[in-house]
Amino acid sequence: ALLQELRGWPWQPSQSGRWKQDFGPKANFKKRAVKLPEGFVGFPSFAPRLVGRSLRACAALEGFEPVECLALKYEEERGANHDFHIDDTWLWGPRIVGVTLGSPTVMTFIHPDAGLALRAALPRRSAYVLSGSARYEWQHGILAEDVRGERVAITFRELTEETSASDIGQEALRRARCVAAPKEDASPPGDRDA
Repeated sequence: ALLQELRGWPWQPSQSGRWKQDFGPKANFKKRAVKLPEGFVGFPSFAPRLVGRSLRACAALEGFEPVECLALKYEEERGANHDFHIDDTWLWGPRIVGVTLGSPTVMTFIHPDAGLALRAALPRRSAYVLSGSARYEWQHGILAEDVRGERVAITFRELTEETSASDIGQEALRRARCVAAPKEDASPPGDRDA
């Protein structure tokens, strides 16, 4: 049902063969500037359910209040992947929650200083929390060879305390508490050609 609900929102091309749906603030990471797009009026209706389920299941998420809901679609035939990275630390807070829908995959973590790699299975309908050293020291990514079929990842991010306390942070939090509906003409990329 959740994947069906996602199909009601338009997908935009993203990096490395992925498609994205982004609900939240837009950031210029080089300039460390954030703005709220006019179209960001709330999260899709499935988001509060997923966040609520995560909060009930994980005590480490006490006080977690996401301001971004990002859906990424990975398709095997497009060679979709996600380069190794650490999510930005001036904007995004200490906890990141991810949910895997569709096909399972593997998330690979690398620790550049220690020269270590770790692979973590992400089964279909699983959730994970990045925090502590996994959030700030280990880079994570999805290798193209680990994408089978179609995988949809939903990521929730909270703001840093500093950004959260700002006027724009407060407005972003207010909007994130609202529920948005897709526009009537929204269709996923594959359906436009049918």
